[in-house]
Amino acid sequence: MPSGKIGVLLACCVLVVLLIGFSDDGNQFVQKVFTSDNKVKDLQVNLTYADLIEKDTDADGVKDWEEALWGTNKNNPDTNGDGIGDKDEIELLRAEKKGGAPTSFSNLNETDQFAREFFATTVALSESGNLSEQSVAALAENYAGGAVDWTQVKIYTEADLTIVADGELTNTAYSTAINNALTAYDIGSIEYINVIPTYIEKKDAQSLSVLTQTEATYAGIISELLDAPVPNNALPAHLSLINSLENHREVIGSILVVETNPIKTLSGVAYFPKSMEAISNAILLLQTYMLSIS
Repeated sequence: MPSGKIGVLLACCVLVVLLIGFSDDGNQFVQKVFTSDNKVKDLQVNLTYADLIEKDTDADGVKDWEEALWGTNKNNPDTNGDGIGDKDEIELLRAEKKGGAPTSFSNLNETDQFAREFFATTVALSESGNLSEQSVAALAENYAGGAVDWTQVKIYTEADLTIVADGELTNTAYSTAINNALTAYDIGSIEYINVIPTYIEKKDAQSLSVLTQTEATYAGIISELLDAPVPNNALPAHLSLINSLENHREVIGSILVVETNPIKTLSGVAYFPKSMEAISNAILLLQTYMLSIS
């Protein structure tokens, strides 16, 4: 089956933005940019729906997505070590269910849901006599066109903040708190983007370390911003920044689960540029607020 038809292009067209920074007098903006070289980074991430459909890690004749449905180990051709290969055991289970789907599981992730839907479709095609390599290839194309939409899991609200009445916190104090948070964590660096394709392909320790640290960086600045007292009139801008950072943290997290939930990774990678753009827009919104009080 062709596997390159639906490759995801990670086009990180990073906008040049102003991170809010102030000099000692609280009025002078200090320019920082979201990327050190202001160049577009185009990275081809070689992960496709066709790849997921065809992948058989332990070469036992059962695709990884179906092993997950039957509870067998994709890294072991004889999961229970009884001398009967997973392929033969799964064929017996299929016969018992007369071609039906495996028992339902609770708490299905995106990849589990994809696997169940794909299984049901292939069973239907098989029963109608229309299952072929070409039809499976067409299915891959179809699933690629309807990729899982990205949904942010955690949404922060006013209830998560320490809000103070307008006038109780000086503009300089709020500005300083924001500046300290933005400068303490290096969210301006996007060098971690370079390791994303490597991690998806190899899942190596070095790439894992870089991405894990990047996710921790975003978690750190979110924590700082949640702890900072917020004037009532700064709430929209403040929440926008926190939620855009949380969204991007979750996108990075989706890449880290490529082994267990590759569909989630595909969704996160596809949404990656928009999540970075959202941070840029949130920073510009905060900048507008800062300028209005300066």
